[in-house]
Amino acid sequence: LLEENIHFQQQVLNSAYSSLITLNQQGLVSMINVRAMDYLELDGNVVRKPFQALPITCFIPEKEIKAALERKRVFLQKETVWSQNAGKKRYITYSVYPIQTMGGESVGAVLNFFDITEQKQLERKVAQDDRLRSLGQLVAGIAHEIRNPLTSILTYTQLLPKKFASA
Repeated sequence: LLEENIHFQQQVLNSAYSSLITLNQQGLVSMINVRAMDYLELDGNVVRKPFQALPITCFIPEKEIKAALERKRVFLQKETVWSQNAGKKRYITYSVYPIQTMGGESVGAVLNFFDITEQKQLERKVAQDDRLRSLGQLVAGIAHEIRNPLTSILTYTQLLPKKFASA
């Protein structure tokens, strides 16, 4: 029955869209979903290993994980940048949430993280497109303001020969 329950929990974790890691009170990995394993490029079993042995401490501060484990502190939807090897920057949003018994006793923590790099790139592109669109409108306005007096000057210069011819 216990084994079935653990299998069920693992299936629930694996169905999640984000990367999930659960830790016990000592900070050892109790469960990790497939998405987290793939994202962190882990191979082999990391269950029962300390969270410090995982690359998550590169983007989730160790003090926040310990605060969730020891003092039941909650950290929700925080954004950070993970500079991986070869200078590759990844933008990540993460949450650290304590796991408690019904009596309020801390028994571990859940680490939930998600890569938002593509979203950030899209936001930058939209912002750049907006700036270019604004610049285009400004240039069109300036061209209009220049063209109006030039049209008047052109009309008067075309009328000048006619005025001198009739004089």
